[in-house]
Amino acid sequence: MNIQIKLLSVVVVIHFIVGCGGTESTSGERVAGGTASAPAQMSLDASNLIVKNSYYNYFQYTGSSDRKLTLESVLDWAITATTRMECQQSGDTFIAVYDKQMNELSQYRTCTNTMTIEFPADGTYNFQIKYPGNEGYFDAHTTAL
Repeated sequence: MNIQIKLLSVVVVIHFIVGCGGTESTSGERVAGGTASAPAQMSLDASNLIVKNSYYNYFQYTGSSDRKLTLESVLDWAITATTRMECQQSGDTFIAVYDKQMNELSQYRTCTNTMTIEFPADGTYNFQIKYPGNEGYFDAHTTAL
């Protein structure tokens, strides 16, 4: 009887763990970012992970002038009006866009959780996702102009 109770307890715990893990894995994989010197390839198929330390939130994308790219971030904490105002007043941006040589393209800015970009030329672009103290993921998709 004692062995049956222990076995039942183990089965219940395993069922609970598998059930929790199953929900997580069906939501899809997330692509981890890289560093400025080694950015990760941005995924259009899976979500891209945003970690609190923006040093590890670099993603690379090959853009073309006949398509636009839209990024939509889902964050653990909402962007407050105060945070948005601080971003706008400081001239900072939550998503920094760079050319292949890591020169910042200051014409691309956002103080929200979304950004749409029409690239002036075909080429490789780097993105740094930097929501202060926040984490989550972003989805990227392209559409024709």
